Amino acid sequence: FNMDIKDIKNDKKSLKSIRKVRVLPPLRTIILKKIRHEYKIGKNKYSKPIDFKLSEVDYTKYESIMY
Repeated sequence: FNMDIKDIKNDKKSLKSIRKVRVLPPLRTIILKKIRHEYKIGKNKYSKPIDFKLSEVDYTKYESIMY
């Protein structure tokens, strides 16, 4: 260890710093018998039709052939 005598005899008061600390209150818990969920349905506003680019798909991979 690279330590000098000065490091061993270091004044501990110079290393201390005072801090303010707050204690948080404990969390409150509620026991529920049944959990309910509420859902709402709304209409979407469509700006334009979606182009899936099906005209560019190669359908030969998916053809069914009967022998």
